[in-house]
Amino acid sequence: MTPPYLSELLHPYTPNRPLRSADQLLLNVPRTKSKLRGGRCFSVAAPTLWNDLPLHIRQAPTLWNDLPLHIRQAPTLWNDLPLHIRQAPTLWNDLPLHIRQAPTLWNDLPLHIRQAATLPVFKSLLKTHLFSLAY
Repeated sequence: MTPPYLSELLHPYTPNRPLRSADQLLLNVPRTKSKLRGGRCFSVAAPTLWNDLPLHIRQAPTLWNDLPLHIRQAPTLWNDLPLHIRQAPTLWNDLPLHIRQAPTLWNDLPLHIRQAATLPVFKSLLKTHLFSLAY
């Protein structure tokens, strides 16, 4: 199930002498020379995260099957979405700057302008506000 290029980086923890941790399904965490960057590589970070999981999770043989169906199907559902929807974060950045700033501009307006009862009243209040900012 795990790709070979990842499983080659993970090794089960096997103590040299009988220890209580021998049956904890731990992974060996390799030592690194660099404390700053060494812990970021997959071969160190993955076993560290795995070993930090509670034992009942590490021992669960069917954890994936115990998840609700809608969660297990999430990756498949994502791939079934049209490409333009999956690229939505990119689309936001592709929008013109004045459109992306619209929520901020709206929130910066005084509350009495945002709560105008009708469109003509809103336009009048907005013109007055912008005029007062300009002069």
